[in-house]
Amino acid sequence: MDRAKNVGQDNIKRQVEFIISVASTIPFTNVAVISYATDAEIVVRPGQSSNFSDFATTLRNADYSMGHMKNLGAALEKAQEITEIYNHVTPALVVAMILGNSDDDASDHAAKLKERGVTIVAMTLDNNPNLPQLDLLTSNPLNDHWLETKVASLKHFISNTRNTICQGITRKQISVRKQNFH
Repeated sequence: MDRAKNVGQDNIKRQVEFIISVASTIPFTNVAVISYATDAEIVVRPGQSSNFSDFATTLRNADYSMGHMKNLGAALEKAQEITEIYNHVTPALVVAMILGNSDDDASDHAAKLKERGVTIVAMTLDNNPNLPQLDLLTSNPLNDHWLETKVASLKHFISNTRNTICQGITRKQISVRKQNFH
């Protein structure tokens, strides 16, 4: 989730509430949340919260200090530290919430995640997405791994996001099953 200075506190709160809402519709114990600006921090690790109320409270009470930069690459690098997403029992999927363009190059870190079998979905929250950046960031094909909305509309975008997450996981499970079959 993007917490760069240009995002603003109200939009950070909207992102937090959106994540909580989406997590309430899927197994939240498999969810990790990383916030990023100049640096990146793991807010919630998979399995960290024993119940949904703890999960929501942790997200709402986290320190979302805004940074001057928007370093999505730092967030994807931080995602590589979450070893729970590489258990290959549950397919791993990263949803990168982006408001504006990244100030660093996220493509190398995205490639490393994809090499490890992680599906990457981009959720752009503005009118001006950088298509070449998105193409390098997301899993292929781009159209299946790109969600586009406005921050103010996030509360109306929960089911679309859940469906994309579930489709990404289902596609990955089918792919893993095919690989194991051969």
